[in-house]
Amino acid sequence: MDKIKKLGIIGGLGPESTARFYLDIIKYFKIKNPNTYPSIVIDSVSFDKHLEGEIIVENKNENKMKEILINSAKKIKRSGADICVMPCNTLHIFFNDISKNMKMISIIDSVINEIKIKKLKKVLLLATTKTIESKIYSNAFLKNKINFIIPSSVDQKKISQIIIKILDNKYVKKDFELLKKIIYKFKKNGVDSIILGCTDFDIILDDLKKLDIKIIDSLDVLAKTTVEYLII
Repeated sequence: MDKIKKLGIIGGLGPESTARFYLDIIKYFKIKNPNTYPSIVIDSVSFDKHLEGEIIVENKNENKMKEILINSAKKIKRSGADICVMPCNTLHIFFNDISKNMKMISIIDSVINEIKIKKLKKVLLLATTKTIESKIYSNAFLKNKINFIIPSSVDQKKISQIIIKILDNKYVKKDFELLKKIIYKFKKNGVDSIILGCTDFDIILDDLKKLDIKIIDSLDVLAKTTVEYLII
C-alpha cells in the first residue's frame, strides 16, 4: 500500500455534521486498514450564526462565506494536507473557487456516482433553498442524464424551515411528519429514492431511515469516497 494521504476538512458547517463526518472517516478507514488511523486536520470555521439562517431560508448573503472558506482551504494546504473536503452541500456553490487553492473532493460528484452505482430511476432532492436555486445538483443530474424531482416552492420553504429547526435544536415530531408527508407525496409520483442534499439531515437520519424509501445520504457517501482516495 502507498503512503496514506493526509486529509483536510473544512468543518463547522455545522459542527454536528463535521463530528459525524470525522467519525465516519475513521469507521470506513478502519475497515480498509485496521492497523492505523488516517492523518486528519480539521479547520472549524467561525462565522455569525444568523448568517446560516439567511443562506438556508432567505437564500441570500452566501458570498460572505466565500472568503472564509477560501482562507480555510489555504490554511489546510499549509498544514500539509494532500486533499480537502467540505461536508456541506450548500457551500459547494463555491467549490470551483475553493479548489483553486486546494485539491478537493466534491460531495456532488460523490452523490452522482452513488446514484449510478445503485441504478436509481427517479430521485427527489432534499436540500436548502440556496442549493436548489444554485442548480449545483440539477446541472449535475442533467449532465449525467439522471431523472430527478425538486420540491415546489411551497414545499421547499417548509423543508428549509425544518433544516433551520434541526440546526437550532428545535426539531420536533410534527416536523418529521411534515417532511414525511412531502416525501411520500413524491413517492406516489414515481420517486424511488431521496437525496439528502443537506448534511444537517444527518442529525435526523434515524427518523428518515424509518421511511419506506431508499436514501442517499450525501455525508455518508462523501466519507466513503474520501476514504477510497486516502488509501489508494
